Amino acid sequence: MTVRATVYLREPLAFTPEVLGAFASGATAAFEGRGITLRWSDGTHARVTPLAEEQLASHREGLLGYSERAGASAGLLEELATVRQVFGVVGDGEAAGAHVGELVSAMVRRGRGWSMLPPGELYDGDGRPLYGQTDPPSAERVARRALVLLAVSCRALLEDDAGTRNAGAADARRRELAEWARSLDGELEPSERALLDTPIGRLDPRARIEGVWRGEGAAVLLWALGARELAPPDVSEHPYDHARAVGLLRFEGDVLRPAIVPALTQPRLRSDEELDWMYRRLLGLHWRAVEARVSPGRPVDMRAFAKENFFGGMDLAGIALADGDVAVAGEPITRAKDTGLFQSIALERHVAILWLTGQHATYSQIEPTT
Repeated sequence: MTVRATVYLREPLAFTPEVLGAFASGATAAFEGRGITLRWSDGTHARVTPLAEEQLASHREGLLGYSERAGASAGLLEELATVRQVFGVVGDGEAAGAHVGELVSAMVRRGRGWSMLPPGELYDGDGRPLYGQTDPPSAERVARRALVLLAVSCRALLEDDAGTRNAGAADARRRELAEWARSLDGELEPSERALLDTPIGRLDPRARIEGVWRGEGAAVLLWALGARELAPPDVSEHPYDHARAVGLLRFEGDVLRPAIVPALTQPRLRSDEELDWMYRRLLGLHWRAVEARVSPGRPVDMRAFAKENFFGGMDLAGIALADGDVAVAGEPITRAKDTGLFQSIALERHVAILWLTGQHATYSQIEPTT
């Protein structure tokens, strides 16, 4: 089994094999690259990797935003603002839960900090949850959420016809889509229902943009259900293509008559291992997008990052590289003419995978931190 945890400390620890080895009874510890690997005689091993110091401030800001949305008290938020060290811990083996639990608990107690475990619950030094854990969504709910995101995205795109001679036909299509979406009322958020019910020509421009981008979240959920493969990180498939592929945009004459495909009416999620693989992949790509925005022009060796990042590594298979960095339209991201598309794709896909893993029950409340 694989166990993951993120450790947040207010009082820094000396990052040495001797210190970590003392926290893990029966383990040997040694540096391997930037991280320290601990090994137990039963075959279990764990890797502890520090978050780079230059990334601490932005990561801490993301932690505070997520914690506030999760209902953290004002006192806890004040304490979290003093985090000075962050570690990622990944353990593998039949006894990984016990060994990593002992290691993480000792680190948290010594450093007066906290640990965060999937799907996004924060624990204190005594193992008490501080947010209130959310279970990951069922396959049935993932299918409904994918359809909601597609309906929202398609409605937002219809706004392009506002002020044209096609506006009347577009509003008729909007009404049909809104009526059909009532079958998903249990999943629709109030803002989503309001968007669907807004006549063509009256949609707030920002709501339109955000609505269109929900198609990237739908793409991730469709991948999780085995309905579609996910496009490369610098390629955005048109929401209409997704909607047609799953039977949402099906017409009899001019009348909308959705015929949803079995992958969504009889849904099954990919394995936990596959979802974890995609989680680390999308987190890593979003991290690179944020770095490109914060430090434009500074290259990253993605092969090294994929091996040494604090969240346990990521698979680069199928991700195009140029000069060792993520490629955008064939160029290294540092020299790409326009990285906006890549950054928006990375953000939306990260939101979707976080919802899939249970960070928050409400999709719009997801806080994608890197």
